[in-house]
Amino acid sequence: DMPGGLRLLSSAIIALVRLNVRWMQKQF
Repeated sequence: DMPGGLRLLSSAIIALVRLNVRWMQKQF
């Protein structure tokens, strides 16, 4: 079971990655 901060951090990273993928798809 993860601490709350780590879970929040990992979900934030996943959200950033998804945004980055969407932005890259827009570029090309």
